Amino acid sequence: MSKILKSPIVSIILISLIIWMSVKIFRVWRAYYSLSVSESKIEDKTSYYNAENKKLGEELRIANTPEAIERDAKARLNEKKPGEEVVVIIQSPTSSASTTSRGFFASIWQAFLSLFRR
Repeated sequence: MSKILKSPIVSIILISLIIWMSVKIFRVWRAYYSLSVSESKIEDKTSYYNAENKKLGEELRIANTPEAIERDAKARLNEKKPGEEVVVIIQSPTSSASTTSRGFFASIWQAFLSLFRR
């Protein structure tokens, strides 16, 4: 029996089996680790969405109160109670992008003209 274990062919076969099993074990461990990471990410998302759901449920509960409905109607439809006055403030639209671009090109033009002035 000891002669068989000492033969180079048996040693090569045993080493090959050990390497093959090590590779298989590593692949299984890598799959397990990948699934573990995915599971933790999913648990984080689940806890985030549960908290978001709870917050939105609370906002919905508050929004369905008569006071909130009245406040929303006043804001959207400019409704008022008898004796109240409604003041609507409309802001004039400002186009900051066009004034900025005109200001930029105007400054370039002025710099160009200043080259020819004394």
